[in-house]
Amino acid sequence: MTESDPQLVLHRIDPQKNMQRYYAMTVQPNLLGGASLIRSWGRIGNHGQLKVDLFDDEAAALRARDRLTQTKLRRGYIAQEAVSAVSPQPLILQSVSSVR
Repeated sequence: MTESDPQLVLHRIDPQKNMQRYYAMTVQPNLLGGASLIRSWGRIGNHGQLKVDLFDDEAAALRARDRLTQTKLRRGYIAQEAVSAVSPQPLILQSVSSVR
């Protein structure tokens, strides 16, 4: 993850535990001259929760994003690119098509 990446999406999928979670983070400038770390998380296929943290500058927001990323990686989350190599179809589309 570099500073120029607009969004980081992590997944944690364990079929044996019926676990399909996502955790998405992005850093964006805010109207107060600082930066916002926008986090979204929940079960894949659902809306989940959203939280916005305000920081004085982009560097502080990036440090917080990196710290949260390391925590999630230790807990078993993997980056979206690694998940797409395992499952080329988006999981949301798979769950919708199985309902029909």
